[in-house]
Amino acid sequence: MVVVLAVFIVRLFYIQIIHHGRYQAAALSDQLKQYQIPATRGIIKAHNGDHQLPIVLNQQLYTLYADPVYMRDADQAAAKIVPIIGGNAARYAKLMQTKGKRYVVLAKKLSAKQEDKITKLKLPGLGTQAQDYRTYPQGALASQLLGFVNNDGQGKYGIEQAVNKQLAGRPGQVKAVTDAEGVPLAATRGNVERHRLTVQICC
Repeated sequence: MVVVLAVFIVRLFYIQIIHHGRYQAAALSDQLKQYQIPATRGIIKAHNGDHQLPIVLNQQLYTLYADPVYMRDADQAAAKIVPIIGGNAARYAKLMQTKGKRYVVLAKKLSAKQEDKITKLKLPGLGTQAQDYRTYPQGALASQLLGFVNNDGQGKYGIEQAVNKQLAGRPGQVKAVTDAEGVPLAATRGNVERHRLTVQICC
């Protein structure tokens, strides 16, 4: 028994002291993951003398989705979200029970207030996802010059298309330690890299 105990002690010393760095690096390689942050489209400002007027901005709205695998009572869940987002409860319930899918969109372009109400319901299988949409504070002013952004986030016509590559930006990166399921546990500001762009127009 003394010999066996000695072997274990030597082995532990070998792993924990001599090759501590190697095993630590191996553990971190499995736990430390890098994720991509979708780029936020650049805003457009008109420059007139000493003043800058924002003429194209981004508005954050929310997409409501369901994961049918985790839905417990689709009819009850649908009845609870209808007063918040409107629409047909029977249609929502049917979507919530879609087989073979893990992500089913129920509604788009929900406001922050609507998103907050839905989150407070704490309904299993329902989730929200923030998404930026183009907004034009000046309405139709210079709309032909500015162009627009389609549903795929691509600029069409005008400035939106002419400098689409620059406005689209580059995706950011976030590094975070994950749990056994690969879910990020924490990320600090130093581990988050974002790229933002403002296009100015002189007039």
